[in-house]
Amino acid sequence: MKKFLFLILFPFVISFAQISIAPGIEVTENFNSLLTIASATLPAHWKVDKLTSVRTVGNYSAAGNTTNYAGGTNLSLSAGNGIYNFGIGAATTATDRAIGGLSSGGGSQSVNIYSYFKNTGTQTLTQVDLSYDVMRFRNGSNAAGFSIQLYYSTNGTTWTSADSNFVTSFPTNIDNTGSPTVPIETKKILNQPLSGLSILQNGSFYLAFNYSVTTGTTTSNAQAIGIDNFVMNNIGGTTTAPNATAALAASNITATSFTANWNSSASATSYLLDVSTSSDFSNFITDFENKDAGNITSATVTSLMPGTKYYYRVKAKNSFGTSDTSNSISVTTLDIITHVQFNGISDAVAKSNGVYNLELTITDPDVTNATTCSVIFISDSSTAKTSYLNNDSTWTVIFPAGSSANQNIALTISDNGISEIPKKAYFLIQNVTGGSLAHTGSISNFRLSITSGTDNSYYTTITQGLTGEELKTELHNLIKNNSIKFSYDYVWTMDKAADEDPKNYNNVIGIYSGISMAKNQQANIWNREHVWSKSHGDFGTDIGAGTDGHHLRPENSNVNSLKSNLDFDNGGNLVPNGGGSKYIAGTSWEPRDETKGDVARMIFYMATRYNGDVAGEPNLQIVNYVPSPDTPNDSLKGFYGKLSTLLQWNLQDPPDAFEMNRNNVIYYYQHNRNPYIDHPEWITSIWGLPNDVKENYGDQTISNFVLYQNYPNPFNPSTVISYQLPTSSFVSLKVFDILGREIIRLINGVQNAGLHNTTFSSLNSKLTSGIYIYTINARSVSGGKEFHKSAKFVLLK
Repeated sequence: MKKFLFLILFPFVISFAQISIAPGIEVTENFNSLLTIASATLPAHWKVDKLTSVRTVGNYSAAGNTTNYAGGTNLSLSAGNGIYNFGIGAATTATDRAIGGLSSGGGSQSVNIYSYFKNTGTQTLTQVDLSYDVMRFRNGSNAAGFSIQLYYSTNGTTWTSADSNFVTSFPTNIDNTGSPTVPIETKKILNQPLSGLSILQNGSFYLAFNYSVTTGTTTSNAQAIGIDNFVMNNIGGTTTAPNATAALAASNITATSFTANWNSSASATSYLLDVSTSSDFSNFITDFENKDAGNITSATVTSLMPGTKYYYRVKAKNSFGTSDTSNSISVTTLDIITHVQFNGISDAVAKSNGVYNLELTITDPDVTNATTCSVIFISDSSTAKTSYLNNDSTWTVIFPAGSSANQNIALTISDNGISEIPKKAYFLIQNVTGGSLAHTGSISNFRLSITSGTDNSYYTTITQGLTGEELKTELHNLIKNNSIKFSYDYVWTMDKAADEDPKNYNNVIGIYSGISMAKNQQANIWNREHVWSKSHGDFGTDIGAGTDGHHLRPENSNVNSLKSNLDFDNGGNLVPNGGGSKYIAGTSWEPRDETKGDVARMIFYMATRYNGDVAGEPNLQIVNYVPSPDTPNDSLKGFYGKLSTLLQWNLQDPPDAFEMNRNNVIYYYQHNRNPYIDHPEWITSIWGLPNDVKENYGDQTISNFVLYQNYPNPFNPSTVISYQLPTSSFVSLKVFDILGREIIRLINGVQNAGLHNTTFSSLNSKLTSGIYIYTINARSVSGGKEFHKSAKFVLLK
């Protein structure tokens, strides 16, 4: 008996989701339901596809409903092509999402985002208003740029291009990278009417957002673009003019412009703006009678007169008519005021400079009258006296009519030969006349710090001609004896005075980063950096080595934390916000070029000041390797490196005015000096020359005259020239060009025996790249010994 298998077929229904639309309904979609996954399911009623032809819309019913990738911040240049679930922020964490695509040379030449609607109302719909954001998530260097174009349909297969108001294009970028902030760029479609429709009752309506290259057929090097914050409202269209809007107070008021503001009005497609100098609008300013501002709620009004009262009002408009006029808003433009102020709030000058140019600026000068002001020097017991400024106390400054050029006061600085803490000279602008409503600016006072140089009387006990350990011992005794020690808390006070920013007396300068930081943000933004790290000697913050102001410097806490207790050497990765400083994790730290010599001279100071001869003080030693030992053995705890690099830095970066001033300030507090700032040549007299100099010239004794090759060579913009004298000598050191013409005389005077170095800089000259010659002529003061030698060096710009 045969058995039969009966197949019973049951009918089934495929239901296509749709979004109901009818007058009074508002449809919104923010795509946040995509979450953060790469293969995300689109909201109901929405579909996507990717096609291999440009600017092509597909078939709604054949499209899918999932994305290919998740993207967001820093979308890479190697990102895959296809359909993207974009995060407004990090791809894997941002909760605000968007939907879009990314092309490649062969794939995803078009990405389409579809939505399906159904008219569930009782009337034929002839218009809908659309709003949405178009966002660019990645740059693209394709010359044609990329666009999103809107299409619409009543069957999902035959598409009509919406008008040009619904084309959003992005021009080409220079590269294909992402951005630290997302979206890179947002363009808004705001309440744009899509009219001329005929959506019957129970009829279908489809939208397609087509992503593709703007022109041509090349889709490589693409931008990543998506849409978000979709809104459909004013469904069905209207046959009446919009309601009147309400004008709001003006903003961004200047002497010649302001921004007029108003509320939006439902069904308005644009707004008409009137601006007048009369409250009854009996006249209008040029181009602002029924000025069509577009479909926005603010407009900038320009080319106005200063100090003048204006009035504005607004009307809403659509294709069926214009609303009644809004209320009237009055606004008065600002007066043009001539401001005179100092260029900056503070600065510093060394006494030895002899002169300082105090600069004043002017804004909005009167075009017919000169502007005049007085500058007053204010003296009190804590600041410089008029004797520091050649006894002048009042100056008159004149700005010619209509001139915005800065004016200078040449201050004559007197040098009394005393090394001391900086003296502050305060200046105030007064009696500004002649300008339009002239008065001083918001910054009307200026503080000038007058600093001094080396105090050689401090070193009268040092025996001339000493080198090596003998010189180091005498310097140790000098800077140890009669010095004052402070608590760790008091270091804040010393740092604020010693490391003050010359351009802003409210700030201090970070030793490694060069960042200017507010003095009152200690412990929050900056802290006290031990340049000789506390663990290299186990002295912590104990009074003495742990609180010695000569090596305690301000620094941003993040940079300071990264520095930790690393040794010093060249090379490594750039330090974030480190001013050019570099580091090798666990090994070494290279400070920015401007303070390499500063760091070296602080390290040599510490190794001279603290040698373990006082109970409780560390024995600090410089070694020629990194990393220096980190061991419980007490005999090794005071090691720091790297000697040859520090010797090199001392020559590479000689003491500048900031460092010398700092030495004076610490001297004021501690009553001792860093001798290597006053005499950097003593470092090589004690520890020798850097390895690269030794390799070229050998270890030289101080029994002969020697001229060393400059370092670095070639150079730009500056280089250090070193030489040694066996006895006190008259020295002339000059620089010549290749034709023998004298460029500059660097040294011309008597110098003591020992190693010396000086810096030659091309910054203040018009020298071009090429070979130059430096020549030394030296003659012993006691007679009998003379020395003449030249060497070449190369400037590379």
